This record gives sequence, C-alpha cells and structure tokens, in this order.
Amino acid sequence: MTKKGTVFERVRNLASAALLVAGIAGLAAPDAQAQYYRRHRTQPRRVYVNPYSHYPGYTTNNLYARAQQQGYSDGYARGRYDRSIGQRTPRPQGHGAFQYGLNGWTRELGSTGIYREYYRQSFVRGYQDGFYGRR
Repeated sequence: MTKKGTVFERVRNLASAALLVAGIAGLAAPDAQAQYYRRHRTQPRRVYVNPYSHYPGYTTNNLYARAQQQGYSDGYARGRYDRSIGQRTPRPQGHGAFQYGLNGWTRELGSTGIYREYYRQSFVRGYQDGFYGRR
C-alpha cells in the first residue's frame, strides 16, 4: 500500500506543480504585455518645432513651396549647364535630380510622393528656362 500511495502522491504533486506553473505563466504573460505597452505607448511623441515659425507668412508645412523652389533652382542650374556644353535638345528627365526628385525634402515636410510631383514639375519648368536662357 505504501507504493500505491507514493505513486498517487507523486502524480498528485506533479499535477499540482503543473497547474501552479501554468497559473504563474498565465499571470506573467499579461503582466509582461502590459509592461511593454506601458513602456512603449506612454512615451511622449516628438513634436517638430520649426525655428522659423515666428516669422510672418511662414507656415510649418510648406511642402509645396519648398518643392517648387528647390525643383526650379535645380532644374535651372542643370538646364544652363546642358546649354553651356552644347547639348542640342533639352532632356530634363535624364538628370539624376529629376529622377530622384527629393532634393531638399526633410521628414518634417511630410509626403515624399507629393513632394516629388511638385519638385519634378518645377524642375522641368526651371530646366527649360535655364536651357533657353530665360529668367
């Protein structure tokens, strides 16, 4: 009888230990998950503060103006260069700056797709003005 009792006790102790480990693991997982969310979700978001925002007429999200200004000046310079080396036909799309289309872009400006679109439009306009000697 002592052997049966010891086997039964061992099984019971093993089952109790398994339930205890499962319970601890079940309690620890939500706690670890909660710690992760507390640590990563409650950090303050970085807010970009534009140093020029106190000037009148300056907006913090000047994506369009910046893209047009940068694109035109880059295109104008490359158009003048192509004219100076004697290129016969204007080809603004062949320049790396036109293909890349992100010169002057910063993260604070926002969407790269919109910036590229306005940059390339202005690049072509500036390139033609530079190539044909207009200003």
